[in-house]
Amino acid sequence: MKVDAHTEKICIIGAGLAGLSAAFDLGRSGYDITILEASEDLGGLASSLNLSDIRLERFYHFICTGDRDLTDLIDELGIGHKLHCEKFEQVSFMKGACSTLDHLLTC
Repeated sequence: MKVDAHTEKICIIGAGLAGLSAAFDLGRSGYDITILEASEDLGGLASSLNLSDIRLERFYHFICTGDRDLTDLIDELGIGHKLHCEKFEQVSFMKGACSTLDHLLTC
């Protein structure tokens, strides 16, 4: 649905993945978007920080290839070629034993 960009204004609080995705979709539909972010960096928990000369993720995260909404957005933004997928093993240590969580993931 396209709207008159001169009459409809929306303020989005937070420039993490959800806020930026909402702004992208709403802006493309004609809304006048303002994004408020407390941090100096965009991306929320998906952003990174500098430690000496190393870029470090702010929070552990991954992109599951089965998440079609996210991978479609990445392709739509034209950055899908920058993704590099690796097989990984997720292990949990509980009650004195290790167990794999791979069977719960659809990656």
